[in-house]
Amino acid sequence: MPISRNDVTEKIITAKASKKLEWADIALQIGANKGKTVAGCLGQAIFPTKQAEMLARIFDLNEEETKLLTLPPDLTSPHTLKNDALIASLHEIIDRYGSAIKEMVNDSLGEGTLRVHDLNIDTHLNTDQLSQYVQIILDTKFLPKES
Repeated sequence: MPISRNDVTEKIITAKASKKLEWADIALQIGANKGKTVAGCLGQAIFPTKQAEMLARIFDLNEEETKLLTLPPDLTSPHTLKNDALIASLHEIIDRYGSAIKEMVNDSLGEGTLRVHDLNIDTHLNTDQLSQYVQIILDTKFLPKES
């Protein structure tokens, strides 16, 4: 029976949990950044063949499953994310602060756009005595508007 990319994602998530692995360690083992590693393992980014083969060893994937990691990804979010509280908060951030973010980028770099395909994502936990704060870092190429 043919397998789907979603089947591979489920297998990866299950293996990650059973082996008690962390995304940062997996990313280090395959020589990729954490954001790209997570996105690829969730089926939303492509892996070069060498990295797919390394992931196959980590997660005990067969040849067919490994090949699926190298194929163009599904760029839509799973339906279940539409009701997720964290995703809703991120949408609210863009709705509320999108204009300010755009103005800050334009002020620093001029008019332009971001290259989504080269996006590197990372998170850091910042704590003080009263609260925990998450720093979400989106690092990507800026493409200036052509005159």
